[in-house]
Amino acid sequence: MSKYQVFVGIDVSKDHLDLAICTNGKVAPATRIANTISAIEEYLSTFSEKNTLSSTLFCLEDTGIFSLGRSSRPSDIYEKGILPPSSV
Repeated sequence: MSKYQVFVGIDVSKDHLDLAICTNGKVAPATRIANTISAIEEYLSTFSEKNTLSSTLFCLEDTGIFSLGRSSRPSDIYEKGILPPSSV
């Protein structure tokens, strides 16, 4: 069995993040949040009420300055995968 039960794919842009969540093979409607630390922290707080962060994998494309600061949050909170756009 996979360590992860929930996968969150994040499309990064300057002003917002589009999040697609897949749980048990089912994809929920996409969610859009502001690309700010406060919006991300609020989203993670709400998300963690319904999901276990240790069994969630967050993945996003490496878009340089728009994703670098966001991915440098404490790695003990959640695991993440950053991929170059050419591999997505």
